[in-house]
Amino acid sequence: MTGDVIAPGAPNVTEPDKKVKDLIKRFGVAVQKRSPWEELWQDCYDYALPQKTGFFPSTPGQERMDQVFDETAIVGTQEFASRMQSGICPAFTKFLVLECGPNVPADQRDQVQVGLQEIQDDFFDVINHSNFNQEMYEFFLELAVSNAPLLIEENNDEPDRPARFTQVPLTQVYMERDPFGGCGAMFQLTKKKISDIKVKWPKAVFHNDDLLKLEAEEPEKEIDILIITYRDWTVKTEEVNKYCVIAKQYEDLIYEEEMRGEGSGDTQPPSASGSAPPIAASVVIKIGRRRVLFASRIASFSPIPLARSWFV
Repeated sequence: MTGDVIAPGAPNVTEPDKKVKDLIKRFGVAVQKRSPWEELWQDCYDYALPQKTGFFPSTPGQERMDQVFDETAIVGTQEFASRMQSGICPAFTKFLVLECGPNVPADQRDQVQVGLQEIQDDFFDVINHSNFNQEMYEFFLELAVSNAPLLIEENNDEPDRPARFTQVPLTQVYMERDPFGGCGAMFQLTKKKISDIKVKWPKAVFHNDDLLKLEAEEPEKEIDILIITYRDWTVKTEEVNKYCVIAKQYEDLIYEEEMRGEGSGDTQPPSASGSAPPIAASVVIKIGRRRVLFASRIASFSPIPLARSWFV
């Protein structure tokens, strides 16, 4: 997939208030729509994943096994996750193959296949030098309950581990439908120490006076951070996705990133050597005995796409 990351960093502060208020309002609607399901999901957690942090307030060290009198659900959930991982993406194996699809012209198939092999090799190189396998087990545990969000980010802090995978707990995630019934926005509400915010987002900028005071006087204080990834449907000519980080109680948009182009929901920055000539192609992905035709897109022979992406 292709796309361009546009000027990540501090947002334009000329009109931040309206944008922040609108995003927080959208988040509030997503909270309301999720709330009817929380008691049911909490029951699933209590009986199948009792060690997971739940949807309702609790104290550190609180007993979580007091409602469990039979281990069938716990063992079954763990076996489900283990079998799903071993059947779909077993650790340290090449669990998928990229092949030319039927739309690739016969005289270009050899060239395209060479490029796909390079992409496949890059893909598994990244996977095997990351925490993918550990997080996928947690991903499948969460999948046994409901949606299982997986956050994929570039890891610029560790050159030998170019990607960071994070299985975000369902308790932190809220979703918004797009006009076509898919996932149009993903909200994550989490807590961060003020001193950690600029480590996580080095280009973040605080604008709120109270937040600046806390940064100077109480850097270890934890605050609510609202992370939002959403499609900007006001742009009609191309796909535009935005990634925003908001200090929620201060209504301060501290970081914003914009990604443009087809597939910009999981984009890559331009390569140092420039983009290779794209070839219109379809790709067949083989996983085990299954063959999945990837929709016709532009296949580029640059390294595996890495950016802030969600897999749900």
